[in-house]
Amino acid sequence: MSEDIAQIKRLETALFEQNPYPSTLWTKNLKIADCNAAFVELTGFPRDRLLSMTAKDVKVISASGEGFEEAERFKRAVKGECVFDFPSGQKTVVRNTIPIFDESGNIENILTIYRDVTGERAAEREVEARQVRSAKAMDYMRNEVNTMSALYQKMAEGDLTVRYKITNPDEDTKEVHDQIVRLRDAVRGIVVSLETNIRDVNGKMTDLTSSADTATSSIEDGSKGVQQIAQNATKVSTNAEKAAQGIDQIAKAMQDMSAAVEEITSNMESVSNLAKQANDLSRSGATLAGNAEKSMQSISTSTGHVYDIVSEVEKQMGEITKIVVIIRELANQTNLLALNAAIEAARAGDAGRGFAVVATEVKSLAQESRNSAERIEEMISVLTKSTQQASQAMDEARSTVEQGSGMVTETLHSFNKIADAVEKVTASTSEVAAATQEQAATTEEVTASVSEVSAIVEQTAKEAGDAAAATEESSAALDEITRMIQNVDKIAKEAMEANRKFKVD
Repeated sequence: MSEDIAQIKRLETALFEQNPYPSTLWTKNLKIADCNAAFVELTGFPRDRLLSMTAKDVKVISASGEGFEEAERFKRAVKGECVFDFPSGQKTVVRNTIPIFDESGNIENILTIYRDVTGERAAEREVEARQVRSAKAMDYMRNEVNTMSALYQKMAEGDLTVRYKITNPDEDTKEVHDQIVRLRDAVRGIVVSLETNIRDVNGKMTDLTSSADTATSSIEDGSKGVQQIAQNATKVSTNAEKAAQGIDQIAKAMQDMSAAVEEITSNMESVSNLAKQANDLSRSGATLAGNAEKSMQSISTSTGHVYDIVSEVEKQMGEITKIVVIIRELANQTNLLALNAAIEAARAGDAGRGFAVVATEVKSLAQESRNSAERIEEMISVLTKSTQQASQAMDEARSTVEQGSGMVTETLHSFNKIADAVEKVTASTSEVAAATQEQAATTEEVTASVSEVSAIVEQTAKEAGDAAAATEESSAALDEITRMIQNVDKIAKEAMEANRKFKVD
């Protein structure tokens, strides 16, 4: 008999004193008869202070489920959840209340086993709050990016007048809003610079086309004068008797041609200056487009950083899942402990009946812990899927930024082509200017020859032949000038036509 009592004492020590769950043994009048070390640690009260307290001395902030009253009324184990204000702080616990009966079936004591779920409840609230904030931020980002993507598609088609005001954020979407604003401002800066350059190039090309038309008209007048000189020189060569009249006509024609050549020289200088200005502007536009390309690369980098942040959140969800697995394993171990206790109680017979009830409740607690861990694991799985969707959305945003970078690169290539075309225009106008200067020198030589013809009639035929040769060279030079001016006009119109695909304010 004494050996049985010793065994019961050992079981009591194992099941109560060494139980990792805070436990309290109450009298029928709800005065603390005994408590284990885990309960002392939970409350923060000294053990001797606890042994002098009643249930009324414990400050309850809120309670749900069943407690002492139900256990006494229904004479069975009950379960509830309470929030206590202990010296150790505010604690949320799951409370299992188990009545212990005497041999007559009356309640002799009440055993309460607590499970501290303060951290679990706080974690659940934090997970729910983060899930709400994450969903809100993703919805906000999805709506703004979709709208901006549609507008930037219009820009890619040539309409640079599109503007968009981003929706005002709240505290949960402010960070996403700031990232989108930086993206929008960078693209807007590129578009504004592009609009300015297109307007400038169009203006300069219009002036260049107008000057080319004027030069063409002047050259046509000069060509007519040269043709007249050729006709007169032929007449002088075949009819020496009309030398005096022919010389007068040649002198007059040469004066007209000299004036035309001077006008051509002046116009070509203007064309050359305009071509150089267009060349400088096109190079400036290419530089701005290059800067825009760098800005798009910076935007792509920022989007990559946001993607990395979402990936880090996904990793943290994995760590939380590991913790839940540990909780589930603890529940399984507790369940095994309760099973062993039930076996030992069964061996003790009637003396172990109370411990069998305790073991049953411990097993129930273990099952509840396991169910809670599985529910948390399901919540983590849902949250992980949301995080993966966020990661996929950020990947799509990064792809959109890469497409924008490609568009800017294409713009840079267009500006380089414009710069090459303008360089050709500059070279052509330089050649035309050189040709007109040569024509002016040739005209002066022809005028001197005409004066000599007037003094020496005997050499009329020879001088007339020289004049005819000079006029043929002049005619060929004027034809070359006409071709160059037409080339300048063609290039200018091609540049203007390339810019027409962009709609600007």
